[in-house]
Parts: sequence; C-alpha cells; structure tokens
Amino acid sequence: MNNTFNDVTLLHAYALSTPKTFSITDYKHRSMVIRLNSKLRYSYGSETVMTGRGDVVFIPRGATYTAKPISGNNEFMIVRFQTEDAGEWEIMHVDDLAEATALHTELCRAMVFNDRKSRMRALSCFYRILSMISEGSSEERYLPSRKLELIQPALDYIETNIFSPSLKIGDLHTLSGMSGVYFRELFRAHTGLTPQEYVTEKRLSRANELIASGASSKIKDVAAMVGYTDALYFSRVYKMRYGHSPSRAKRDSEKVTREKQTKG
Repeated sequence: MNNTFNDVTLLHAYALSTPKTFSITDYKHRSMVIRLNSKLRYSYGSETVMTGRGDVVFIPRGATYTAKPISGNNEFMIVRFQTEDAGEWEIMHVDDLAEATALHTELCRAMVFNDRKSRMRALSCFYRILSMISEGSSEERYLPSRKLELIQPALDYIETNIFSPSLKIGDLHTLSGMSGVYFRELFRAHTGLTPQEYVTEKRLSRANELIASGASSKIKDVAAMVGYTDALYFSRVYKMRYGHSPSRAKRDSEKVTREKQTKG
C-alpha cells in the first residue's frame, strides 16, 4: 500500500445507498470507501476505475472525480479522515466484508461521542479495517482512456438497446472491431463483469424497479419490459441472482404498499 497514515484524525463516517451519479471537485479531505454491492465507475482525469463489492477505494485529498453506479444503487461505507500526506488513488480489497461492516458500524457509533476513549475506539476500528485490506482486488479495475474508447461503441449500443429482445451480446465485439476474446477482456477490466453479466445486472435491476413501482400486475409483462421474451427463463435468471422468485418480490412489494396505505 502506497498510502501512509501518519497522525490520523477521523472526521466523519457513514453508510449510504443512492442511485445517483455524483461529482466531487477538489475534495478537502482523504477518504476510504468500501463498496457493498453494485459496480461503480470512478472517472478522474484521463483514468477510469471500476470498483465492485468488497473493493476499497482510497481517495486522495484534493481529488476531483465523478462516480457513476453501473447497476442498482450505489451502496458503500465511507470514512473521511486527515493525515500528513495527501495520498493517492488506490484500489484494494477486503475479503471479509461482514467483519469490515461490523467494524465500520462500531467506528460510526464511537464517533458519535467526542471523548478521548471514544476517539481511541474509533481509531482502533479504522486500523483494524486497514489490517484486513489486501493488495488489489480479484480483477483489474483500471482501463486507460485509449482502451475505453475501443469498447465505447459497444457500451453505447448496450445503453440504447439494453431492454430490447433483439440485443445480440455475442456480436458486441464487432462494433469495436476486435476479436471476441480481446473485447471480453477489455469489457471485464472496465466493468468487472462479462458482457452477459453486465446486461443481466442492468435488466434485473430495472425489473426490481418495475416490480416495486407496481408498473404491471403480471411477471411476464415485467419480463417483456426488460428484454426477456420467455417469462420462465426470466424467473430462473432472477431467482439465481436474488435467491427468490420475481413473484415473491412482487408479493412482498404489494404487502409493503398495503401496510403503508393502512397506516396512512
């Protein structure tokens, strides 16, 4: 790890879930961000970094960047702090995310109080999280801008046709004029997912939004709205991803809605 942590002063810590893209300009403090779920793309200068579940991002003081969720909400834990050094961008990984989450929760509780004992407990949690971090994550997250440009036509095509049944994932590499093998290598380096996984994540994320909003009374209609012509196949894919059927998700959503209406 190239970052140094001399004379650390913890400033703020919290957990957050948001679907929004956000931009930071000349941020005043350093941050340690731990990803909890979906892929998030950081763009700073000419560099693009993709992070996923369990990745730890160290953001330097004075950084200017844009962060964009790739699918679903952007869920993360963050610790803002001050040290002697400005630091640098670095992507690492924590294998035991459950333990890191527990430590972060304890750190947040300790920071509610400003007495010496609480500050020391918060610092202890911070350094224990650092001790759990390993060099790098399971996949390369950096993709130079010149390589990103190669797959951009395919990314744009997916964005436009993501919910179309006619989307041909196997032909995406032809849009970038490269072999399928090299295309998948660059695509995975940029998104952390294969093209098939990427499309599936975006489709299922949208399906969840439709189910929660009550946009349709039938699962087959939801399936069609997100690009699946076979409702049974959609249900299998959904269950493999979330561990329960879309029908159950619909029932749970309707129950929550009824309870809110009753209380209202």
